[in-house]
Amino acid sequence: MLNNKPFVGVFNIGIMKLNPKEAFGWYLSLIIEFKETVGSDMPIKKDSSKMQKFVEKLSKELAGNKKHPNAIFLGRITGDGHTQAMWYVNNPETAHEYLQKLISSDKYPFDFNYEMTFDKEWKEAHYWLDPIIEQ
Repeated sequence: MLNNKPFVGVFNIGIMKLNPKEAFGWYLSLIIEFKETVGSDMPIKKDSSKMQKFVEKLSKELAGNKKHPNAIFLGRITGDGHTQAMWYVNNPETAHEYLQKLISSDKYPFDFNYEMTFDKEWKEAHYWLDPIIEQ
């Protein structure tokens, strides 16, 4: 439950072992809005599957080079009619260019918006992962 509503989350808790974290000082949050929902504003099954594939594609493209990735997946949380996908990014310009190119291509399954903020302390990662790790 988050804000008294059901949510489903998938997180990469191994990210906390990454050193040095400063190399990935930019937090990228991308919000996917669903047009059709069921139950407690969860996406319909077809959209849920499509969203998972889309987020996996984004993760692969944002990371780029496997040996020296530009982005690492933090997690995603779905509920209340949307999914929030999150990454930590090394070079924000590269991530921004990719996302802008994707938007310009008009080849994406859902409308989305995103923002990147500098988070060298990894406050967002701690917000999402500390409660999970402490259990």
